Amino acid sequence: MKPRNSVIPIFYCVDPSTVRNQTGSYATAFSNHEKNYNEGQQMEKVNRWRYALSAVSNLSGWHLKDGGESKFIQNIIQDVARRLNDTPEELISNPNGASQDKSGLVGMVSRVENLMSNWDLHAHDVLMIGIMGMGGMGKTTIARLVYEKLFDKFDACCFLGNVRARSVRRSLVDLQKQLLSELTRTEMSVSGVRHGIWLLSKMFRYRKVLIVLDDADRLAQLEALAGEAQWFGIGSRIIITTRDESLLKCNGVKFVYMCEALSHDEATQLFSLRPLNKNTLQPDLRKSPTVL
Repeated sequence: MKPRNSVIPIFYCVDPSTVRNQTGSYATAFSNHEKNYNEGQQMEKVNRWRYALSAVSNLSGWHLKDGGESKFIQNIIQDVARRLNDTPEELISNPNGASQDKSGLVGMVSRVENLMSNWDLHAHDVLMIGIMGMGGMGKTTIARLVYEKLFDKFDACCFLGNVRARSVRRSLVDLQKQLLSELTRTEMSVSGVRHGIWLLSKMFRYRKVLIVLDDADRLAQLEALAGEAQWFGIGSRIIITTRDESLLKCNGVKFVYMCEALSHDEATQLFSLRPLNKNTLQPDLRKSPTVL
């Protein structure tokens, strides 16, 4: 399968709804096209133009409403740079058998592949996925790698990290505002939790989104940020990492991936990479991880 190209629509002094519905000057232009191209294949071309405009106006992009062109351009540059930098390096397989990527994330390749093999990316349902395990098991790393692998296949995406800690320092409204702002690429105003829920459920009902809620520990967080599958469009994927499996069940999460501890070979490799900064252990040190 060929890799998909990312598209970032830029609406310069035009409302996305005008493009989506082909009203105003777009309606006039299409009316003229339909008069000039009134034969079969030519009309099919006009219909493809209509479809393309409708499709692109539903993608997450940038909308310049009034003024501030310099800042607007800078925001677009930062967005493109972020998307390029978020693309992960190619994962490689360690000759010793323990999965590792170029940044030394021991054991993560096999876990990401195992997680993704259990759900169909192309299915049209809205899937909520739980990643569960004790602290330090690699839940966040797995979620981040999955996110980086898939983010460009969705209309909009957001990785909301450290939900547990941030909900203590900040309100749920602040988290809703960040989630909405990242998904829309527009600064959003949220007056209260109920308002945030209403916005999420209305704005993304027909959009395919990828959301990661990292380290959630209270049901109120999930109810405010991703309370129900029907808030989001078909094909959406909501990934939740947590230490509490009962939290996932209460929110209706049906697919739960249990993080596994490192195997002996992976632990040995990690021991050699981190404390010793070597790719392989000397023979007399091979038993050290087990002894420790």
